[in-house]
This record gives sequence, structure tokens and C-alpha cells, in this order.
Amino acid sequence: MKKLLNNSLFLLVFAAVFFACSNKESERKTELHYCPMHPTVKSNGPGICPICNMDLVAMDGVMEAGELGAAAVNAAPVSEKIISKAKTIRGRYHEGGGVIAAEAWVDVDRRNTKSISTFYSGRVESAEARYPFQRVTKGQILLTVYSPELVEAQRNHLLALKSSDGTFTRKTLLTLGMEESMIKSIETSGEPMRVVPVRSPMTGILIAAETETKSGGSPFGDNGMKEASEKMDYTSEKNEFIRPGEILRAGATVYSIAPSDDLRVFINIPASTIGLVKEGDRVSLRFPDGKEVVTKIESIEGLTDKNQDFIRAKTSVNLKNIQPGTILKAEIAADKKRGLWIPKSAALWLGKKNVVFIRDGNGFAAREIEIGQASQDSLLIKKGLSSMDEIATHAGMLQDGDTFIKN
Repeated sequence: MKKLLNNSLFLLVFAAVFFACSNKESERKTELHYCPMHPTVKSNGPGICPICNMDLVAMDGVMEAGELGAAAVNAAPVSEKIISKAKTIRGRYHEGGGVIAAEAWVDVDRRNTKSISTFYSGRVESAEARYPFQRVTKGQILLTVYSPELVEAQRNHLLALKSSDGTFTRKTLLTLGMEESMIKSIETSGEPMRVVPVRSPMTGILIAAETETKSGGSPFGDNGMKEASEKMDYTSEKNEFIRPGEILRAGATVYSIAPSDDLRVFINIPASTIGLVKEGDRVSLRFPDGKEVVTKIESIEGLTDKNQDFIRAKTSVNLKNIQPGTILKAEIAADKKRGLWIPKSAALWLGKKNVVFIRDGNGFAAREIEIGQASQDSLLIKKGLSSMDEIATHAGMLQDGDTFIKN
């Protein structure tokens, strides 16, 4: 019995030593996996590449347990770290700027616009004015309207002509906006005009006006046309062009026209540059065709919201054949400012924030920054960076896949 107990104890000790050695050997050596597209990404087992989402494949041979630390670093999620050997720079404290870069666009001078409205209600039959900033000439037909009210007034005039000269009913038609030539035409034909045109009173650029319309089919029946037009339920649709089938309300402004030679340029200046830009400063405007015009800032709007990103400056240009809505590049001459400056290429705009990529070991990590001023090729850093930080020279090159953007 004693001998049997000794044998059992020996077997237990042997098994414990065997499994301990096996575990130690298993821990010491592990199969290595890597990404064929990004060989620097390695793992101690099967997985997915954090850069391209490809399955990791096994490498020939094994790796020592001491090498797992380096592999774990290489396999860090790209949202936390981007593996790259991109060139780096450091920001530099100096007196920079002198030129503030901004976006600008061409618009009409809305102070001298002329409104177009109808003196009758009705339904739009056709519309020749189709898009904002369309150039029109004096007398050009903008739309045609079927108006039960106007048709009835024409019929009354034709009836009055049978017993009188129709002076009163003719004045009624003129008051409703009918042209003298149209009145003579219906007097000659003896039939009312079903559709009447609305013409442009001047040559200029068309602007969508705040109008009162209602889309849909005709609410007019064979009887009670005038009453139907008076009882329609109107809704307001702002800044939209009139379309065929919509209903016009008497007195509503349907279009505005601005003189074609009165153009203004609006410039979005970063709010952080308040105090650096003032009225009278020289501004250079560069057009898409490469043409450059130099003018001066006429006025600057005040900052209405402390979270507002831009303040707006205005200036005028005397140019022909420039289409309103054209996007321009503006460069404003401003005083130089001392601070930490970095190249524009080192920052990346993600829609809601700017980031730079800080050197972190064998890769880069994203860090949000706040920009104080933008010049032609440099950025003044207001917050988030120091001159000791080593950053990627070209931030756009570190946008590898969509994994980073999602973060």
C-alpha cells in the first residue's frame, strides 16, 4: 500500500513538471502573423489589419515571446496611431503672416434691386426665368399667368364696348397690369386673352424673391372662378423661383432684378483675425480664370455670435461678364503677428476641427489644434501645439483608408 502511494505521488509530480514545461515552451514561442499589404503590421495570432482590413497571414517560422511587444505596437489601431515614416517638422516662433487668405464670392448689389409683382392672382402657365442670377433684358417675358380675375375683367371690358367707349373698364385693365397693346388686341379680336405675360421692366440680373405661392393643380372650375381665387389658402416659400403650376397671389413679389454692372464681393474672414483687418485695407481678388483684381475693403460686419467662425467684409468690383455666385480667392494685406507658425500642409481639416499628426515612436497620433490666423501658406497656432512637438509635414498623406475619418 505504501509503495502504491509513492508511485502515485511520483506520477503527479511528473505530470505537473511536464505541463509546466509545455506551457513555458508555448509562451516562449508563438506563431507570427502579418499583413501582406502592410508588412510592419504584425500580430502573435490570426487577426485583421487595422489599416486595410485584410486578414493577417501566418509567417514562416516562429517568434520569440520577447518580440511580442514590438508586434503589439505595430498592430495598434490606426485610430490611435498611424504607422508611417513621413517627413516631420517643428513649428517655429517668429513674426509671420502679413497676408490673410480667405474665401470670397461675387454677389449683386441688392441695394439697387427692382421688384416685379403682379396685380392679380392666378396660376403660372410657363416660366422662362429658371435659375438664380439669370441675365435678362428689358421687355423679356419671365413667365405667363392664367388669371380668372383678369379674364373676367377683359370680358367686362368687351361687354362695356357694346354700349359705351369702355373708358372705365379700360382703366381697370391697365390697373391690373395689362399693357396697352394687349388691350387693343382683345378689342380687335373680341376675345379675352386666357394667358398674359409678365415682362422684365429692365435689363439686369434676376434674383429669387420671397414669394407667396401654392403648388398643385388648378383650383378653378367652370363657375365661380373669381371666388375660388380669393379663397385659396396661400403658403410662403422663401427664395425659390416660380415654377409652372404654382399659384400667385395678387401683389406678391415674384422676382427682383439687380443692375448687371453693380456687383459686390463678400469675403469670409476668420473671426480670430478681428483687429488685424480693417476698412480700407488692400485686398487682392483672384478669379477662376487667373485674373487678379486689387481693391479695398469697404465695410466689415460685426461679430454677432462668440462661436461664429467668420466675419464678413464687403467690397465692390467694376467687372463685366462676371457671373454672380463665382467663388474667389482673397488675400488681405494685414500686419504681421508673432507666434507659433506651421505650414498649411501640416494641418488637416476634418469638417468640424483641424488636426495635426504628432510623432509618437514609430508612428503618428492625431491632435486637435486651434488656428489663430491663416496667411497665404502658413497657419498661426492658437492652441494645441508647441514648438517642441514634431509633426508630419504633409498631414493629408496620413489619411490612410476611412478608419481615421470615422474617428
